[in-house]
Parts: sequence; C-alpha cells; structure tokens
Amino acid sequence: MAPLTESGRFQVEADGTSSGRAIILPIDASGDGGAALHAAHLLAGVLGVPVRLLHLTEHALPLRASISAMGLSREELRGAVVLPLSSQTLPEKLLASAARARSFIALGFSPERQSALGISLMARLQTPLLVVRRGVATPPWSFERLAMLHDGREASAAALAPALELAVAARARSVVLHLSEPRQGRGALALPRYLDEPHLEWAEWGSEYLGRMGIFAELESATVPRLILPRPARDRPLLDQLEELSPSLVAVALEPGEASRSYERSAQGGLLASMLLGASFPLLLLPIGR
Repeated sequence: MAPLTESGRFQVEADGTSSGRAIILPIDASGDGGAALHAAHLLAGVLGVPVRLLHLTEHALPLRASISAMGLSREELRGAVVLPLSSQTLPEKLLASAARARSFIALGFSPERQSALGISLMARLQTPLLVVRRGVATPPWSFERLAMLHDGREASAAALAPALELAVAARARSVVLHLSEPRQGRGALALPRYLDEPHLEWAEWGSEYLGRMGIFAELESATVPRLILPRPARDRPLLDQLEELSPSLVAVALEPGEASRSYERSAQGGLLASMLLGASFPLLLLPIGR
C-alpha cells in the first residue's frame, strides 16, 4: 500500500482482494454506500482494522477521479483505504477475499430503491454484512448495546460469534432474544427443564441455556448477555419489542438467500423485512454454517 497523501490520511491499493482483515464498504453510483460510513469507521476502530472504501463504476476510474466522484470529505476519508474498482469484478472476488480474511462488509442503502449490489451481497452472504439504512447510525451513533436474535438452533448460536466479538471488544452490553417457542427438535439446543416454579427458576434456566450455546461459555460473567423471551408477535410486534431495548446494533444469523428474499419481497412483511425498512438501528447479518 502506498499513501495517497504525504499526511497518510488515506491510502490506495491495487484491488479489493487484499489479505488483511478490514471493514469493506462498497460505494456505487447511487451514493447509498455512504450511509454506512460512520458505522463502518466506528466498528473498524473497535476491531482495530482499516476501512476499505471500494468505489464501484462500470470501468475503474483513476484514483483522484474516483475520490472526487465519491463526494466524501477528507474527514470522512481519514484512515480509509481507497480502492477504485470495476463493478464487473464484484461480488465474487470481494466475497471470497473477505471470507478468507474474516472481514466485515458494510452496505448502505435507501428503502426507496432496491440495490442490485445489496441483493447480490445478501444472496451470497458469506461473511458478516453490516446493513445500514439511510438516516440510521448517523453521528453521534455509537456501539453501546447489542441485541442478538436466536431461533434455538445450535448452528444459529455459532453464527453469532462475530457479533459477540464486537460486543466484547467494545465493552458493549448485550442481550439475546430467543425468537422461537422453547422446543426440542432437530438442530435445536437441549433446553433445561424446570417444572416446579418456573418464575423462581428463570435466572438459573437462562444462565444454563446460554451456557449451552457455546459461544458464551468462556466469557467473564460480567460480559455474558441477558436472555429475553419476547412476547408473542400477535400481542406486540417483535420490532416494537426490539425498539424498546434501544439496541445500537441487532445481529441475526441467516441461511443462504434468506436475507435477499426478505429484501426483495419487503412489502410482504416479516421481522427481517420490517427491520430493514423501518428499524432505528443497523443490522449485522451473519451466515449460518460458514
């Protein structure tokens, strides 16, 4: 990497497949990518990694033309790595490189228009994807409280590990919302059984259940999340219950294609679609089985 300016405020690389871990933020002609810039810089600072800004055009522009076309201030570019790229190289090379380096990808979007890039990244979810709608996570947003959505499956619990890494590094408070009815089934974590006086045994039940999720097993007691069983959605919409918790960030583990289907069919409702379109917080989408 060679510094673009003598002050080293931002840098340029030859392509988007660099091996180091980073927060990768694509910015295309829509300019929607800038919506995720503040959150990307903040979370990059938490992880101690750079932000890589990928300016995507049909044909890669010269560096200075690319920086001018992005319309970002020097303050917004501070500490970032600038990568002018052809949009024809994405998302395959980007996703493969990001997955190898355990990088996060940030995606800014506007609900008024569906982004082909956004649909593509969600459909090929291979690495943590930070999704930020315009008007959300703007300064002075900070990462202080994490909510993790869990459906009772062991694979879903394992997929939440990158979100927990962020929370521990930022010393953020965290909660786990168990979104399915307690049940035993294929792929489900074994549920503790307390039958006598459940209202008196809830704290112990919750602690034992979180312990079985594995990713919390080695945490210091002060950093173990609080477990919450939300009320049924028929009584109160789950998005409203989430908003009451005032999360800075909500993490959800997804099967391949699940995110893009919700994004493309957002008018049909569903929790993920409602969060994408109307939540006051950004989302961290995490691939199951990677």
